[in-house]
Amino acid sequence: GYNRRFAPISLKIRSLLSSNPLIMLCRINAGTDTSWANDEEIGGGKIIGEICHFIDLLTYFCNSSPCSVSAKKISNPDKKHTNVSIIMKFENESVANIVYTSMGSNNLEKEYYELHQDGISYVINDFKSCKIIKDNRVVSSKNFVQNKGQNEMMNSIFKNISGKENLIDINDIISTSKASFAIEKSLRSKGDSISV
Repeated sequence: GYNRRFAPISLKIRSLLSSNPLIMLCRINAGTDTSWANDEEIGGGKIIGEICHFIDLLTYFCNSSPCSVSAKKISNPDKKHTNVSIIMKFENESVANIVYTSMGSNNLEKEYYELHQDGISYVINDFKSCKIIKDNRVVSSKNFVQNKGQNEMMNSIFKNISGKENLIDINDIISTSKASFAIEKSLRSKGDSISV
């Protein structure tokens, strides 16, 4: 279900990135959720069940695996809110900050990303718009119908079944899972840096 890497915006940006390290920001305005998925015992909680999707996308953008994480959260006694800030370091020296909050306004878009590399900034807003900024000017700004890559992912699955195309490198899937568990460990240790 790591569909965001298949979104047209993601594919376009990845094609423009160099092999140099990135600094990345991912802000998720999740809203409140009392569903079974938020329950750590039943659904794995938000880190394992949802934040893993954003880890995968950042892994895709920087084309490298996470090697360490540090995470802090606001306490959640009623289990209705999830508010966590995560810093991730990647093997190629890229760095990412993921802010996942249920305290934001309902009028703010859900997903926002910034990628910075080689004097160029890439901004994705809710997979509805993409902006590329270079040398103090916007060199590309496009609006889209929201597309988080679900159809493209399914098409890739069918191609993969027939042996025509690899879907997602198994090492990316494993490193995303390990990073998710490391984030949980860091939260339990009140923000210690945990190797992935």
